Amino acid sequence: MPEELQISQLREEDLAEALRLSTEAGWNQTLEDWHRVLALTRRRGGFAGRQGGQLVATGTLVEHGRGGWVGMILVDEQYRRRGLGTAMLDRTIAAADDAGLSWIGLNATTMGRPLYLKRGFADVGHKDRWQLTKPAGQLQTRGMRKLELCDAIQQLDFRATGIDRMSMLKLMCENPHAEGYVCRNDGELGFGCSRPGRIGSYIGPVIAESSEIAAAIVSKLLERLAPAAGRRVFIDVPRGSAIEPWLNAEGFEVVRSWTRMIRGPIEIADRHMVFAIAGPELG
Repeated sequence: MPEELQISQLREEDLAEALRLSTEAGWNQTLEDWHRVLALTRRRGGFAGRQGGQLVATGTLVEHGRGGWVGMILVDEQYRRRGLGTAMLDRTIAAADDAGLSWIGLNATTMGRPLYLKRGFADVGHKDRWQLTKPAGQLQTRGMRKLELCDAIQQLDFRATGIDRMSMLKLMCENPHAEGYVCRNDGELGFGCSRPGRIGSYIGPVIAESSEIAAAIVSKLLERLAPAAGRRVFIDVPRGSAIEPWLNAEGFEVVRSWTRMIRGPIEIADRHMVFAIAGPELG
């Protein structure tokens, strides 16, 4: 770790500067996203890197039960290529070890992947960001209603992910600008959420027992989001998902990709039911 970098806990009063870093990097997070991430770190997995008292780097570890997700590894562009990003990554890994987490995951760029391999992460798949910039068609599906968290939703999400994410889902539903729907049709269940982003609205997570249910939920969310040239909509989808043909047919295009990596034993889950992740910073 560079000697001059001082790493301490990320605080509420740091979030405006943290947003500056994510904006500088061209990321889609809003200040509300930063508040959500900080709340999910349980006050031991959000880190601020400072030089001369100035926030120049961040790193977060969102905890989901026995596991965690590394995100928001950001460095002020004036301080890059000095090892600060590596220092923030190592601090989040240490926090996971201190917390006794059995696994941690992250989304890796091509440039970052070699470093993560050296830190014990292994590839478990890929994620593609799809973007829509024009109106979409509407799917008519019975059993669609506003999302309300309940035992059935918790059980469905746990089956799909293998982890308890109710704290995260509750925070998402508390956002007055967010939208969520649940659909039960012909015995199949699914739910999905959307929220505002800095440069485009974001859909995710979407969890469902079939691609038809997932597509109907995304279609319903798109009604309010009204994608157009000046109103982009993003959705991050595991590569090879059964929803991809529908996304293509509706005019979505892949604009970015990551490798999903895990350090530790992988959770057993029905991952084919994950049609969209919660967010790059959330897992």
